[in-house]
Amino acid sequence: MVATGYRLAVGDAAAITLTTPLEAVARIRKDHAEALRALDVKNVGQLIAHLPLRHERQEAEATIGELRPEQVVTARGDVTATRVVARGRRPRFEAVVCDETGRLDLVWFNGLYLRDTIHPGMRLRVHGKARRFGPGIQIANPKWEVLAEDGGEPAVRGARVRPVYPASERITSGQIERAVGVVLEPALRLIEDHLTGEYRRARELPALADAYRMMHAPESEEQAAAARRRLAYDE
Repeated sequence: MVATGYRLAVGDAAAITLTTPLEAVARIRKDHAEALRALDVKNVGQLIAHLPLRHERQEAEATIGELRPEQVVTARGDVTATRVVARGRRPRFEAVVCDETGRLDLVWFNGLYLRDTIHPGMRLRVHGKARRFGPGIQIANPKWEVLAEDGGEPAVRGARVRPVYPASERITSGQIERAVGVVLEPALRLIEDHLTGEYRRARELPALADAYRMMHAPESEEQAAAARRRLAYDE
């Protein structure tokens, strides 16, 4: 058991078990741990078992000036303005994100709850389908994550297969992905496979720990499919 109030550093992998409460893991934010608890995800093992609903192909991250309409894109920038449009049949929350190459307009329909979450001065990475909006580019209902939360900004991403998790208004799929990434390696070392290597090879099934790794951090769509097949086999 982990003592109440004690938070484990990520490097303290030996102390992390599958029953370690998420609140005890130092690099998982307390509010994210609380939001996961509301999804009935309370400890490291339950977080690893919180599987993606699906996987989607995410193209390499680009500057705002490089974005083109009718493409699924990823970009980052600083929030320079926000506003709430509450009138009409489709109330919405709008934000403007800028980098050194241009401006990107964001809109979330029925997203008024974001008024207390996204504000000028924040730095975001956003993902979604771009479309022409006046002279510029807009993404409607983008996926988003806050950058530089831990004092450092993540590197620009190349193309990848991204997991999409069951989420909520309190925690996004991207934030769940980051929490999984914190504990994935130490947790995988604790997973024991109930199938023998001979049994798996005869059925072309990956090891259980490998299946969870490929489910949460696949290097290709083929890996994600193999992981889903193994976990479905176990069910």
